[in-house]
Amino acid sequence: MMNQSRVAIALALIFLSCGIISCDNSGDPIVPPSQEDFSGMSWTEAFNSFHAKFSTEYPYTDWKGIDWEALRSEYLPQIEAAEVTNDQEAYLTALRGYIFSIPDGHIMVLGDAMTSLIEQHTAGGFGMCITGLDDGSAIVNLVIADGPADEAGIEAGAGITQWNGMPIAEALSQVDLLWRQSYSPIATDELETIERYRYLTRAPVGTQVDVTFQNEGEILSQTVNLMAVADDNSTLSKANFAAPADMSTVVSYEILSSGYGYLKLTYEPNDWSAFEDFKTAIQYFVDADVPALIIDIRGNRGGSDDMAAAFSGFFYQSSSFYEYQDFYNTLTGQFAIGIQDESGAVTPGGSLMITPRPPSFSKKVVALVNPGTISSGEGVAMGIGRAPLGQVVGFYGTNGSFGMVGNGVLMPPWIEVGFPYGRSLDETGTIQLDSKNGIGGVAPTIRVPLTKESAIAFANGDDPELSYAIEWLEANP
Repeated sequence: MMNQSRVAIALALIFLSCGIISCDNSGDPIVPPSQEDFSGMSWTEAFNSFHAKFSTEYPYTDWKGIDWEALRSEYLPQIEAAEVTNDQEAYLTALRGYIFSIPDGHIMVLGDAMTSLIEQHTAGGFGMCITGLDDGSAIVNLVIADGPADEAGIEAGAGITQWNGMPIAEALSQVDLLWRQSYSPIATDELETIERYRYLTRAPVGTQVDVTFQNEGEILSQTVNLMAVADDNSTLSKANFAAPADMSTVVSYEILSSGYGYLKLTYEPNDWSAFEDFKTAIQYFVDADVPALIIDIRGNRGGSDDMAAAFSGFFYQSSSFYEYQDFYNTLTGQFAIGIQDESGAVTPGGSLMITPRPPSFSKKVVALVNPGTISSGEGVAMGIGRAPLGQVVGFYGTNGSFGMVGNGVLMPPWIEVGFPYGRSLDETGTIQLDSKNGIGGVAPTIRVPLTKESAIAFANGDDPELSYAIEWLEANP
């Protein structure tokens, strides 16, 4: 796709049809894939057509070790059975299961029918959030006032040892994440762990569970029965370690009481006015002579590769390699390196570089990240992390989904599916940042300890990640 690629911001961008021809280094024209409409087909016909396109054009088959034939053999009979009985829920469950088998946060599936099923499966909560700590224990880090957990006497800080009679680790392993409230699969083991804790406490309204807990300061544990109630998704919107950013403003900045500069960057629009806003912020910090800069890209939803590299340039004194862009070519059935501009045209060959930008910020710079940092947001984290005085700070790393998005299909009953058709390569030609075997993205160079205190503080709206970054800067002037 174009450099609007790497997007999860404007979902319509998934379905842009490029259709612009250039030539690769061998002289072959480069024709990226375009959207296809299978919505008028039967469920089985649409699935087979989608599978043929998906398995051919997806850029990470070898990298992620995907066995397409095994997936087709598993899910096609389910699609066929659903069609025979005209069972739309069974069809959507099989389709979503097939799509979500691919660990890639850049794959997206949307549609009102899917949304309705998600709500049915996750509308109930037990009035608390649970998280796992670095020491391996599981605690309640938030209790919703007057919710089921609160009324049963569970307090924030309580240890959870059993869920429905199972040890907590076993209960977590059985959490079904198919209907989590997301349009994308999980790319990394870190995000999967976060989501298992979040969705352990979600269920259809009316579901009952037995919970064994021990409040702080109490000698004995207790077991209570809780019933899931409708709560406007309160336990999902709170204490989310992978929360997305509010994108109403691209760039905002201030000088903190600590004296450090703070800049919040929510996405990378293909808009050079955003670059000018970023540049103005950097100039402000240079003029103020702040001792260090914290750039908050937690939940950054991505956008333009060009912009991610341009933002990074303020922290470099010499040029540095950013990426090769490797696109699927529908004419050859092979991948070809090229640079795609906002018009959709692909210039064959070439690479994207981080070029030094004035004003240069030549002091320490810290990027705050979380697993909601995806796509070109991860590119900014990568750029800062590789800068001479750069560090990356967070409880967890980024999303691990860095491909070029632009491909898509329409499936019955008006389900939109998007997936990458290009991949980012490092200077050696190796795929970079996209997850492999559950590992991917930009890992923190400075990992914030996840303790009982920091988990509860985070759930109550404090910012232990920012506090830890400040503490580290103060200890490392």
